[in-house]
Amino acid sequence: PSIAVTGGAALVAAACHEGTIVHELLDARDDHEVRVEHPSGSIKLPFRSEGALPVEIGIERTCRLIVSGTAY
Repeated sequence: PSIAVTGGAALVAAACHEGTIVHELLDARDDHEVRVEHPSGSIKLPFRSEGALPVEIGIERTCRLIVSGTAY
């Protein structure tokens, strides 16, 4: 299982609105980044907001290695 990018964007929107759990967790750290860990890797969403509106969201995702090999 993993988290969809759209789900991550929804978490960023929640982080920008006072009264949400996500906002309270980030406000305590004075951070502008949502990071979610899941069994398939992680997703990091740095963001910039103006008031309660996210105006810029970045996305970094990791994944597990499925196969490796050497090509000659």
